[in-house]
Amino acid sequence: MKGADVLLYSVGMSVSPFLFADSPLLMTIQGRLSDSTGAPISGNKDISIKLVDASGAPQPVGNGWTESHLATSVTDGFFFINLGSKTPLSRTIFENAPTDAFGKALFVEITVGSEVMTPNLRLTSSAFSILNEGEKGAPGIQGEKGQVGTQGTKGEVGSKGEIGLKGIAGEKGDVGPSGGQKGATGAQGPSGATGAQGPSGATGAQGPSGATGAQGATGAQGDLGQKGQKGVSGATGAQGPTGATGNEGTTGAQGATGAQGAVGAKGQKGMKGATG
Repeated sequence: MKGADVLLYSVGMSVSPFLFADSPLLMTIQGRLSDSTGAPISGNKDISIKLVDASGAPQPVGNGWTESHLATSVTDGFFFINLGSKTPLSRTIFENAPTDAFGKALFVEITVGSEVMTPNLRLTSSAFSILNEGEKGAPGIQGEKGQVGTQGTKGEVGSKGEIGLKGIAGEKGDVGPSGGQKGATGAQGPSGATGAQGPSGATGAQGPSGATGAQGATGAQGDLGQKGQKGVSGATGAQGPTGATGNEGTTGAQGATGAQGAVGAKGQKGMKGATG
């Protein structure tokens, strides 16, 4: 590959069948394109095809054969084109092709945009099978049906072939017609039995306190309760300061003379007085 934008991953070719020698010769070529990282490419690409010999010289000698397919659809990397649909192919191109040790040697050079894919791809024997196609004659008389032959032995199961290339996705079809008119709504069915009550949910968070309401009216006085037990006497308080002396009171009336008391004991003799 020349450049690093487009990579030709693989190519397959086949020759389309035809019935008459003057029918158009077509060859289908299918390949897969990816970028330098291996990711498939999608979009419309200009693809040119050229027939060359082993050295890359155009074939047939002289003008050479080339064909361009503009805006070729590439989906998920896959593309396919019909060689001969733009520039007719002729039997002489294959009849006069150069030869090598393997027979006819024609190669296909593919250009995507401005990048030439390498290496060139050799046309195999399936492409040259068109040289064996003659003009179809009139149908012959059908012969008698032969006897049924003995059944042959069952052959061994062949090995599993390689997975073929992914085909090109077809175009999206038109939207189909709408269905019939909507039918009338059916009668409502009977209500089902009430299911068992589910478990209680978790208690939610407490909401904010509401505003304080207006004070209600004073209720009626209740009955007098029983007298409670006497409480413990409290400690004696500190003595208060002495109050001011009050005014002297009036002299009271003299009391009655009391009874005479008993004679007292005799006193001691007094000392003698000095002489005058």
